[in-house]
Amino acid sequence: MTAPRSPLREAENIFITGATGFVGVHLLREVLASCTAHIHCLVRAKSQADAYKKIFKNLRAYALDTTQIEERVSVVTGDLSRPNFGIEKNLYGKLRDEIDLVFHVGAINNWLVPFSQLEPTNVGGTARVIKFAGEGRPKTLHHFSSTAVFMSLDAREFGYLSRQHPLSRYQRHVIGYFESKWAG
Repeated sequence: MTAPRSPLREAENIFITGATGFVGVHLLREVLASCTAHIHCLVRAKSQADAYKKIFKNLRAYALDTTQIEERVSVVTGDLSRPNFGIEKNLYGKLRDEIDLVFHVGAINNWLVPFSQLEPTNVGGTARVIKFAGEGRPKTLHHFSSTAVFMSLDAREFGYLSRQHPLSRYQRHVIGYFESKWAG
């Protein structure tokens, strides 16, 4: 019997968004332990040095192993809210043609700001990741979200949100983060 196909184990190049967050840094550690691929992490930072500092800081904060980072992880400074992640055209094209697998974990996780401030990253960023996954070399895409996507402050009246109900029905759904995850 043949082993089932494993996009993770077969991947040579992996792209991760959100690798500096709580879930993302744990995902990065698991991916490093589970395959031999080179990992490209999109990080919102002023420089590559600052991006590496963010990754190392969070790995250490959660007592996660930092070995293999320098040899297997490349940081790509960019921003989910910008076209092509704000990456220089040649680098974007190179990644588009080399990446085999995408893990999209990146988002702004802030329950205190309105939808309008979260939309460029949490909704637009997700659309840009989907576009990226469909361009160039075919890529497997894994999108992570939170259970907030199903949350409603109107739980007693409506229960959890479902895909069949538009947000306009939930007039008291005032937390922008919930709305942005739903729209994303």
